[in-house]
Amino acid sequence: GGAVDIENSKTTITDSTFENNNAENWGGAIAATGASDLSVTGSTFKENTAAAATVVTFSTSTAAISGSNFTNNSDTYNWGVVTVYSSGDVTIEGSNFVKEVPGYTVDVYVNGESDVTIKDSTFNTTANYAIVATKGTLDLDGNTITSAYVPIYSTGTSEIVSNVKANISEGKTYNKHLEEIIVTAVL
Repeated sequence: GGAVDIENSKTTITDSTFENNNAENWGGAIAATGASDLSVTGSTFKENTAAAATVVTFSTSTAAISGSNFTNNSDTYNWGVVTVYSSGDVTIEGSNFVKEVPGYTVDVYVNGESDVTIKDSTFNTTANYAIVATKGTLDLDGNTITSAYVPIYSTGTSEIVSNVKANISEGKTYNKHLEEIIVTAVL
């Protein structure tokens, strides 16, 4: 990662700021590989760049992200601000994602056989998808999503394991399990 590279270790990051970091490969701010266990609380990620992802998990790494803010981060390969490319569980709770600069970058991209829970988070994305899953399972609850394109895109072998409960203001939600999508309110 551009700032922190974690391999096969337990790492806790609290009340930290990652700004203007860059990685030639993956993890503009943080890359967790191997059997790592990453915990991020109350932190800010702003204008970090990489070939792929701002925070990324690989292999069997797990991550818990809470109360954190992600603003105008981008990557060349459009993997996502938080990319899950692992079989470890990932939880994102009470966090905010803001994207005001042009670009395709996804806020959360799931392409690993992971169980991913996103709860009580806000996605204010003007130029991209909010959540994309091509593998793994998603549990989404209490999120607010404002997106110019597709707020939630689930395809491939991905699966939504519980009803999506979100306030969605714009765009269309695509999911191969359309019967499982519940929009609790339209802003």
